[in-house]
Amino acid sequence: MKKITDDTMVYYSARSANIIDLVCPDGLSAYSRETEAEVRECYPDAVRITLGEAVERKAKAFKHPASYTTAEVFNEMLNILPPLSWKRTVDGESFKMCEMTSGTVTQIYARIGDRYFTLADDVSTPHAEILRRCKEV
Repeated sequence: MKKITDDTMVYYSARSANIIDLVCPDGLSAYSRETEAEVRECYPDAVRITLGEAVERKAKAFKHPASYTTAEVFNEMLNILPPLSWKRTVDGESFKMCEMTSGTVTQIYARIGDRYFTLADDVSTPHAEILRRCKEV
């Protein structure tokens, strides 16, 4: 089998935000050996795109902008699992859930003064960027 790269073609479902199957050089799906028409019988919204594009679309489907939450939710999430990148500065506080929602997307929580926020984004999102987005709410 050919090495899988970002340029590898896949069938992707936007509705479920999932990669359905790889596309073989002969045009058939790798797992079920179906034609594109047969794949679309089960997944009417299936599109043929590169793996790199599918990964980007999947991540985007799980991200959401900052919104208000409560102190109770903030504290519950802080204490439910060990937090990732827990930061406290004079500008505010933020932490990330150690379990990913999908790929590298995780739930993020922040506090600025007595206001609490949540958003979902890449686990590498810096503390300053998190606080900037929360201030825009």
